Amino acid sequence: MGETVELEDFVQLTNDQDICLRELKSGVNALVTGSAGTGKSFVISEFIRWCGSTGKNVMVTAPTGIAALNIGGTTLHRAFRVPLEVLNLDYPTLSAISNECDEIVRKLPRRGEEDESALLHTDVIIIDEISMCRIDLFDYIAVRVLALKYYRQRVGKQAVQVVLVGDFLQLPPVIIPKDKEVLYHIYGGDCGRGYAFQSRFYGEFGFKCLNLREVVRQKDAEFSRKLRDARVGFTASLSYFTDKQANGVIKDGITLTGKNKTAFEHNSRELEKIKGKEVVYTARETGTVKNSDKANTDLVSLKVGARVMSLVNGENYSNGSLGTVVGIKDNTNRTVVVEFDSGGIANIEPYDWEVYSYEYDKEEKSFNKVVVGTFTQIPLKLGYAITIHKSQGQTYDSVNIDPVCWEYGQLYTALSRCKSVDKMHFLSPLKNYYLKAAPEVVKYYLSVREKG
Repeated sequence: MGETVELEDFVQLTNDQDICLRELKSGVNALVTGSAGTGKSFVISEFIRWCGSTGKNVMVTAPTGIAALNIGGTTLHRAFRVPLEVLNLDYPTLSAISNECDEIVRKLPRRGEEDESALLHTDVIIIDEISMCRIDLFDYIAVRVLALKYYRQRVGKQAVQVVLVGDFLQLPPVIIPKDKEVLYHIYGGDCGRGYAFQSRFYGEFGFKCLNLREVVRQKDAEFSRKLRDARVGFTASLSYFTDKQANGVIKDGITLTGKNKTAFEHNSRELEKIKGKEVVYTARETGTVKNSDKANTDLVSLKVGARVMSLVNGENYSNGSLGTVVGIKDNTNRTVVVEFDSGGIANIEPYDWEVYSYEYDKEEKSFNKVVVGTFTQIPLKLGYAITIHKSQGQTYDSVNIDPVCWEYGQLYTALSRCKSVDKMHFLSPLKNYYLKAAPEVVKYYLSVREKG
C-alpha cells in the first residue's frame, strides 16, 4: 500500500493555517478567527473538502444570504427554520436549557427509526461570518444543536462538531432601535451589540479559539502591524495611514463609504456622466428565493465606459475584481464585454446563483445539499462605490475611503480591504473617534488568549 497523502499536501498553507486545519480535523468545536486577510475562508474550504473525503455530512451556513452564497451554503434561518422576527426565548437561567432540550429530544426518533430532517444527520455545522450572528439567533440555534447532542448519543453517534468562522473585531450584528428595545426586555438589560459569544449557551460548546496571525493579503510588514493596531482601536495608528496614503483621489479606485445612500448616489452620478445607450438587465427567479438570497439587484443599469465590479469568479478575474465595460453585444443575453484592471478581457453573461438547503433522503439514506431556487442576473454591479458592510471579505487593488465611521470595526474593515497602504486615499481627514473597537470583544479575545 502506498503512502497516505493528506489533502493539505496539495495546497500552500501557512503554519497557522496548517495547525488550524489539523485541530479542526481532530473534531473539536472551534472558533476560527484572526485579523482580515489571514485566510480564514481558505482554511475552512480545505476543511470542508477534507470532510467530504471522509464521508462527514457538513452543513455550511451564514447569518446572511450573501455570505451564504459566497461559501456555497445556506442561511442560518433556512437551515434551522428560524423565524425572522426577534427571538424571545425567555430563559431566566442557563439551567432552563435542559427543559428545552428535553422537549426537543422527546420528539426525536429512536435508534432504528428513520427521519427526514437533515439536521439530525449532520456531523459538522459551520457558521461563517459569526460576528454578524446576533445573540438571540445564536441562542435559538444553540438550543437545537445541544439537543442534537443528546439525540446523537442515544443513537450511538459522536456529538455534532460546531465550527464558527469570523472576526468579532470586524462588523458587529445589526440591531435596529426597535429590536434593541425587545432585546433589552428579553435579556433583562442592555446586551450591548449582542455578539454570539455573549450568549448564555456559548460556553456550553467549549469552543477552542484558533487564531490565525499570519497575514497573507498584505505583504508589507509595517502595514500589517498598523492594521493589527487599528483592529483593536489604537488611534495612534491613524497617523501612519494618513502619512502613507496616495497623494490624491485614485482614478479607478473604488470608493468605500458607510452609507448605502452615499454609495448608490455616487454610482448613479458617475453612470449619468457617461454619454451613450443605457442597457438595463432584469433578474429572473425560480423556486424559493428571498430578497436576502439575492447577490445582486433586480435591475442593473450599464453603459459602455462604466466602471464595474465582478460578483463571481472567472478565468481571469474573481469576485470583487474591478474593470471597465468596453462593449455590450447585441445578442440574446446582451453579453457585457469587460476589460479588467488585472488584465484580460472577458465576455460576461447572466449568471445563475443557486440557493441551497440541506435534505435527508430516507429512501437513499443520503445527506444532500439541494437547490431550492435560482436567481439569474448579470454578475456585475457598478464599481464606483460600495458600502463598507458589503466590502467585508473583499480585496481591492486600490480604494478611496470615506472615513466617516460610527460603528465598531467599521473603519478597520475599510482599511484592511487594500493590499497596499499607498493604494488607498481618504476623502476627508481621519478623526480618532472614527476608529472604534468593541470593548467587550477586546475583553473576550484577551480572555480566550489567557485560557489558551
